[in-house]
Amino acid sequence: MSELSPLFLLVVACLSQGQENALQRIPDSLIECYNTSTGLNNKENLLPMTLQTLLSILRKVEDSEEGRNLNLLSLSTSILHRFKLDGIERNPKVLETSGVIPYSVAGIQFYKHKILLTKLIPQNNYKFPNETLTPIERCTLHLMLSKSIEKYQRGDEGTTCNKLSTSSLVSPFFRRKRQAEVESESGSGSGGLVGPATESTNTPPSTGDSTSPTATEEYPGKEIDNEDIEVILEETGEDNKGDILLVDDENIISHINVGSSGKYVEAVDHEDSDVIQEDVNSDNDDSSVLEIPDVVNRQTTSSVLSDCPVENGVIHTRWGAVSISSVIAGIVSGLETQTVSLENLVFANDRANSLQEAIAASAQGVDNRWAATISGDLAEMVLHQGPLGQMKIGAVGGWNNTGIPRWYFIQSKDDTNNPMTDPDIRGGIDGLTLARNIMSWQSQATGLRLSEVLDLYYSETGLFQNRFRACQRKNNFAGVAPSSEMEPQTTSFGVVLDPQSLTPALLSYNVISNYSSVASRQLVTYVPSGLQDPLCTSSRTSGDSSATNSSSVNPGLDLVLVVDTAWDFTYIQQLLSLVMREIQVDQYFSNITVLAGSNLVPLVNSTNSHSAFFSNLTQANYSSVPSGFDLRQALGSHLLTYFRQKMDEERRLNIAGGLASAVLFIPPQGYSISDADLQASINSFQNFKLRVPDVKFFYLLTGNGARFNNLVDDHNRDILTLNTGLTALETTSSSISQALSRVQRRIINSNCGSDWQHRSYTSAQFSDAIDPSTVNIYRLHANYFFSSTSGKIKVQGSGSGSLRVCSSRRSESPHNVTTSDVTCKVINSDSYEISLSSACEGYTYISQCPPLYLSVESTSEPTVFLCASRSICRFVGNVQYTISHQDLGCAAGICRLLANPFLLCSTIIIVVSTHFFNQ
Repeated sequence: MSELSPLFLLVVACLSQGQENALQRIPDSLIECYNTSTGLNNKENLLPMTLQTLLSILRKVEDSEEGRNLNLLSLSTSILHRFKLDGIERNPKVLETSGVIPYSVAGIQFYKHKILLTKLIPQNNYKFPNETLTPIERCTLHLMLSKSIEKYQRGDEGTTCNKLSTSSLVSPFFRRKRQAEVESESGSGSGGLVGPATESTNTPPSTGDSTSPTATEEYPGKEIDNEDIEVILEETGEDNKGDILLVDDENIISHINVGSSGKYVEAVDHEDSDVIQEDVNSDNDDSSVLEIPDVVNRQTTSSVLSDCPVENGVIHTRWGAVSISSVIAGIVSGLETQTVSLENLVFANDRANSLQEAIAASAQGVDNRWAATISGDLAEMVLHQGPLGQMKIGAVGGWNNTGIPRWYFIQSKDDTNNPMTDPDIRGGIDGLTLARNIMSWQSQATGLRLSEVLDLYYSETGLFQNRFRACQRKNNFAGVAPSSEMEPQTTSFGVVLDPQSLTPALLSYNVISNYSSVASRQLVTYVPSGLQDPLCTSSRTSGDSSATNSSSVNPGLDLVLVVDTAWDFTYIQQLLSLVMREIQVDQYFSNITVLAGSNLVPLVNSTNSHSAFFSNLTQANYSSVPSGFDLRQALGSHLLTYFRQKMDEERRLNIAGGLASAVLFIPPQGYSISDADLQASINSFQNFKLRVPDVKFFYLLTGNGARFNNLVDDHNRDILTLNTGLTALETTSSSISQALSRVQRRIINSNCGSDWQHRSYTSAQFSDAIDPSTVNIYRLHANYFFSSTSGKIKVQGSGSGSLRVCSSRRSESPHNVTTSDVTCKVINSDSYEISLSSACEGYTYISQCPPLYLSVESTSEPTVFLCASRSICRFVGNVQYTISHQDLGCAAGICRLLANPFLLCSTIIIVVSTHFFNQ
């Protein structure tokens, strides 16, 4: 017998590893995620189930040495075959002991999963670079991609399910009021916590009878027409054993709060803020909110069904919860589209009655794009719920909270086996949208990465044509998923799935076909009225070049947070999570560092990765640091040293510009500072600004901030209030992000270093890139041109798109004003130059001379896709440009003191006293 070649064995090994996820058992590669000894079977120990976390993990893989060899198709396919395994459930009757893990592949989701992975989404020969991810990242990715329902009681239902109860929701058959109506009637802003069940004229109490609602144009209940039912009964010869109803989904949103006592509380967050909610007095009554301990034990405790089961395989996005595996499967099927005949998908020894009938009726073959997305889920519903008269489109659901979303709850145990929840619907639409367009997009922009596609589709930017973005899924649905294709594709996949899954009844081809028609029509009705998704905030269309005055400002921030660990860990973690989302912490926009207020020990070293952030900011690390807040030490020594070292490092690397620098202090509630410490802090702050003028300081306070007025540049804008009422976290994070958005990116002469000693240089430059209809804003501090006689700034276009460049000495947002002080020029492959010769003429002190503000704005959709530098290009369609400068100076305020004896003496006193008190 001849020996097999090593290459053949390698290919077989890779294929075997991929196919093991199609077996009805948990493979060895996923055991770590279900073993109590690792702690990774508890979601509280995993990363948040967010789009940002997913992108962070994907970019880590893509940027690794092994990942750089994986193209869009290879990575997408290998991720599905490595991490996705649907239908994993915990068996409450089995105790975990040595060698016994009480999980098995028992859910109905597995059968569709098996067909997809073995027949319709072929495995490639690429092995996923497993070693690039940590166990926490691997298990987080597995849980994000794997659909299942945790249907048994966990033990937390008493504090969780009542926040999802129908008595506190708007009736699913009455129109929910728009937010503007709620605010008009209540006289308040965004809604509060979901309160206890109370009757309201706006929220009729549930009658408990949802089997025969009357659907009207204004109140669109999801019910099957009598004609539809009659057709089914007539063709099947069955008696009317129960109406087949497709019930409308209702989503609500509640908010995370800090009560007046500072105790952390939270409520279940739902997918839609568009409802009437009870006003809860959080100061006097904590019984109406869901209080979550630091670590919640939500493990299955019995074989009794939970009143609000948990849905896995769902991630949080700005545009609603999404079953993200359907999206990635759509990308794969779109890149390798195939239509497979029914004969090749159904084994000869399977139940084949419906197959023969389908062949006789000339049924369509299965299009893998439809099977991987919408039709696959519809077929599951047809087979598993159709015979029981329980076909339902949509299901109420919500997150434990939107700050750190880890648990997605379904409102009713009646929806335990519903394969068409709102996350499924969103994932199906998004996946099919990408499947239909991905080949065209890839031909226009070679080198597309999976993280790019997902990032842009779930952003305001969109992919290529602006209309292809998640916030427009409802508008795109009819064009992407026409009924003329949906119905026959659902029927065909139903015929394939029927003999390979444990369905409650044996169905004929005609029954499957009629159920599929009914389900498809109801989905078409449900999507525009039932999906309560946020709308796009940007309405620009493809080719729109009128971005002026409407472009969004891109964040670009190196943020240092100094926080007292006396704050509740969960509250701080969620607040920082929301802030990170607002300032877009990732490799293209912002970094974040977290320091303990007591001793300035790093809780999180500087990172642009959500994965790294949450892996380091843990309860254990947070609790190990003593509480306290030493503002005097922070300003007097630690932060000054930190930023001066950063300046020296920038000089070593010849950095010409980059992210803005900001510090946010979060002292404890009711923080008071002695007069002596306050004065020392003020002195240190003034000394700091002389030595490091580019750093901006902010304070987040619970009380009166008047005593901090002299510790910031502008006390009206830089001292922020930490709200403790309803919607506390959202309000606070929003005010923080608004304040931070005013901090401009830096253009610097790094040759100055921390000693501000001028060193001659010819020129320096850095490259940047920008999304369509967005703007980057920079500031050049007067220190760099106060003594310069021939300084110059130049913005050079790359020729890949039009840029509108504006400059001003007075306006912080020169792109957004039309005063005489602002000058602008549209460039493409040419440049825009600014002379700084004698720019501070007539000013005695540096502080009097205004800085230079510079805005770079993309005003049109890209026509070529040349942005290939992965370090700066978020997307290959970004417009790249270069900012360069020459002959800038180094005139620090600390050096100018030599000309003024009074200021010199004052500074000596500040430095000496600061040094003395810090001993």
